[in-house]
Amino acid sequence: MIESILKSLSGSTAGELTTKAGIPRDKLGDVFKIVNGVATKEVARQAASGGLGDLMNLFSNKPNNPKANLIQNSLADGLIRNFTSKLGLTPQQAALASSIVVPALLNLVSKENKKTPENDPSPLQKIFELGGGKKGGSDLLGGLLGKFMK
Repeated sequence: MIESILKSLSGSTAGELTTKAGIPRDKLGDVFKIVNGVATKEVARQAASGGLGDLMNLFSNKPNNPKANLIQNSLADGLIRNFTSKLGLTPQQAALASSIVVPALLNLVSKENKKTPENDPSPLQKIFELGGGKKGGSDLLGGLLGKFMK
């Protein structure tokens, strides 16, 4: 499911990334691979450390609580680090790219999450392939997510 989110993200942000952040079109595929890796890793880390409620808050249309803000900042910082180290973007380009991609990603995931009841983590499990997903999701994470929602 993350692939469909990334496809939508690419469609909605590629133009801005090239025109505003100055990212060459031939690097856009790598940008979205990095977004996938950083977002999936951050969500899995937060879920495993008991932050599911904060993730649910982050991926909702509600104002972020303080911990959700920290998760969002961690996601943005991870993208900036990876954009500079792996793509050779300047810190300014990387920060601008992150400021374009993160809100759009949060919005797209929030739309999917909104399709189920507020306390249902299944959209996040499916999107980020937590709990035994086809691309290496962990059964431990799936169990943790289930326990947090009981």
